[in-house]
Amino acid sequence: VITALLVVQTSVGGSLKAALDRLWGTIAGALYGAIVAIVIPHVTDMGLGIAIAVAILPLAYLAAINPMFRVAPVTALIVMLPIYGHAGNPFVSAFDRVIEIMIGNIVALAITFVILPTRAHSQLREAAAKVASLNADLMDRLMDGLTSDVGRQGVPPLHARIRAALKQAETAADEAARERKMRVSDERDPEPVVRTLYRVRH
Repeated sequence: VITALLVVQTSVGGSLKAALDRLWGTIAGALYGAIVAIVIPHVTDMGLGIAIAVAILPLAYLAAINPMFRVAPVTALIVMLPIYGHAGNPFVSAFDRVIEIMIGNIVALAITFVILPTRAHSQLREAAAKVASLNADLMDRLMDGLTSDVGRQGVPPLHARIRAALKQAETAADEAARERKMRVSDERDPEPVVRTLYRVRH
């Protein structure tokens, strides 16, 4: 249920990315956690502490390098410390966890495609229009600063808003490219739009 809630995003491309990230992170965490649980006995408090450290620290470092694996440390801990009954075979626990995440992903993607089929290209168009509008406002304020004694008031906050809008456009373009790559959209390549927005900005 938690996976289904987390995977549903504002666009199909965003949901696909969230689903794949969660799946790969879960597989990595479950497999590594199962191996650590088998290799390092953790029937004592000391053994448990060592096993948790060996399982969590490398995965936390991996998650810091690549956000795709941010669920891996939690998954490894879940596999090592089952929340129900007596701890069984770690590989069975790992398999169960991966199946749970796959079911959550399937439900979330079904919701995304059937009920909330927003495409990232439409979000990219809105973000691009916002960037263009903000650039026009910036030009107006710069011209006012040159032709009057008012100066360039409000320009620094406007630069921050343009940077935030460009970031939104980049995110939408990444999601749109993912939709295009996975054949859920036949729109054009979104990368030139972002490149052009940056050129206009500069």
